[in-house]
Amino acid sequence: LYPNPNNGNFSLTNNNARFSSYTIYDLSGRAIRSDALINDQIQVNLTKGVYLLNLKGDTTTTIKFAVE
Repeated sequence: LYPNPNNGNFSLTNNNARFSSYTIYDLSGRAIRSDALINDQIQVNLTKGVYLLNLKGDTTTTIKFAVE
């Protein structure tokens, strides 16, 4: 995920994993947004803070990121 921290617009590098969907969570565990992943780019309007990005597809991974 880059850039990190970001302003709510970021891109993913897949390292041979194929992710088809994502969910963004705040640190309290509340789901903020879920959607299909298209072209490895996500654009969301988030307030400043720290979030968790859960990617699902061939494998599942979670990435912590910050919005400034």
